[in-house]
Amino acid sequence: MHAITSLIHDYGVLAVAVVVALECIGLPVPGETALLGAAVYAGTTHDLNIFSVLITAAAAAIIGRMIGYFIGWEFHGLLIRYGNYIRMTEGRIKLGQYLFLQHGGKVIVVAQFVPILRTIAGVLAGVNMMPWRRFVVTNVVGACIWAASYGYAEYTFGHQFRRLEASAMVVLGIITAAIITFGVVFIRRHEAQLIAKAQAALPGPLDVPQRSQRSAKLATFSKNAIRLPRVAGE
Repeated sequence: MHAITSLIHDYGVLAVAVVVALECIGLPVPGETALLGAAVYAGTTHDLNIFSVLITAAAAAIIGRMIGYFIGWEFHGLLIRYGNYIRMTEGRIKLGQYLFLQHGGKVIVVAQFVPILRTIAGVLAGVNMMPWRRFVVTNVVGACIWAASYGYAEYTFGHQFRRLEASAMVVLGIITAAIITFGVVFIRRHEAQLIAKAQAALPGPLDVPQRSQRSAKLATFSKNAIRLPRVAGE
């Protein structure tokens, strides 16, 4: 926290934007700590505007996870070509796509509040070809709720919120770990049936994303990313 506070003191909301974005791209950096540190700094020194902090954190999370999505999207082609070497058969790849088709939106929103999952959610969504429109919507919703709730609560309640958040994170981590464990066990026990459902929902061979598709989605994402901060600041 001390190092993050020093960065915020020197660079303001730019430090928040960089750290949060890097975390959501997939790097293990303390994005949430940057948000909370900036909120505390805004509340104690008033050198930062809390609404600028919240808007910056939300926009950085959205853009960072979009980049993570495209990293996963690129990796998807490698998974199709070389997945057999790591026991990722066509059926298992389709199963991942099917699960993100059914539940990806909930994963993206919830992951924003869970350490580690927040870091890898965008990459996982891209690898599993989550429909990009749904990804954009849930990415924006999750990031905005996270920034507004955590940042403003820290700004208002300070250390009291931090103690409550620490306890809540432990409980949420336990619940998330239990759900993931149950999901892994369930999928292993019912893998054949789930793959059959995935094959029926996603018939045909697996396709490697074409460069034109990637370019079109990147252009749309870029427009949304540029537009969002302007709307939020109005």
